[in-house]
Amino acid sequence: MGTRFIVTKECLVHDNFKNLCLVQLSRIPYTNDNVFDGMLAKVLTTRESGAMTREGFPLFEAIKSALLIKRILQLSFGKFIGLSIEMMKGEEGSSIWAQTRMTVCTMKHMKAIKAGDVDKGILFAGQCCGGINDIPGCRERIERIISEAEETLEAINATKVEGDQERLAIIRKERL
Repeated sequence: MGTRFIVTKECLVHDNFKNLCLVQLSRIPYTNDNVFDGMLAKVLTTRESGAMTREGFPLFEAIKSALLIKRILQLSFGKFIGLSIEMMKGEEGSSIWAQTRMTVCTMKHMKAIKAGDVDKGILFAGQCCGGINDIPGCRERIERIISEAEETLEAINATKVEGDQERLAIIRKERL
């Protein structure tokens, strides 16, 4: 559902990536559970997502990205390490390896969102990209979603009624 709202006029994601969602009709987004951020992830097909999938995780880039995140958060080295340890102890328990993956992906994700870099950026997106064919406003997107849901419910209910009528006819026939 989130991808549908990325591809709206109001979303601040760069237009290059909104347009990339529109052309994903014929391409399946890469899916990988250990390269991007340690979780099952679908990303739009870009040169960088392909490289990360083929070549694995870039360790040196991870260190560089982690230090950049430390600088952005304005943390001392000690506080940054302390925060990392706290994340490992947390409910979800992100390992240091998963955390470094997240920093790399965060930086590449920012290249996609802010700069629109379709070569070096990655953008997480769902499989609904194949069904997105324009960039409406949020209001129109919501109205369409509601309309589609109502149409689907009507179709399901019509099928259910037809099935119930068929079962009733069989029961009546058996009673005779």
